[in-house]
Amino acid sequence: MLLFVGFGRALGTIWLIRPGIELIVGRKGVPLLIERDNSVSRKHATLYVDPKDPIKISMTDDGSKFGVYINGRRCAAGAQSTICIGDKVTFGGQGSTFELRECRVSFCIANVHSGMETHVSSVHTDAELL
Repeated sequence: MLLFVGFGRALGTIWLIRPGIELIVGRKGVPLLIERDNSVSRKHATLYVDPKDPIKISMTDDGSKFGVYINGRRCAAGAQSTICIGDKVTFGGQGSTFELRECRVSFCIANVHSGMETHVSSVHTDAELL
């Protein structure tokens, strides 16, 4: 599972990034919301994790005015960039910065009684999808 952990203006914000889902970062009406930062466009950037390579994120700056920076380097508008574990990404010009981290998840299910095997199997399958 990938997490974007916020720093600076984004301190306290944590985003779960799941493979196979396109997510939009922006200031209003988007799944990955950055509030109280007027340098972030309404639709600032698009993120996507390929299920076949789930430790990298593809990101496109959607023509934002103040840009997207990966480890301090500005990304070209409209061009696809790659974000790897440990990279710091800043959206806009006021310090809304996130670090990409990998988080391993484990589940422990105890006291399973007869008739619950189907539910346990389903939980295991869903956990593998993350």
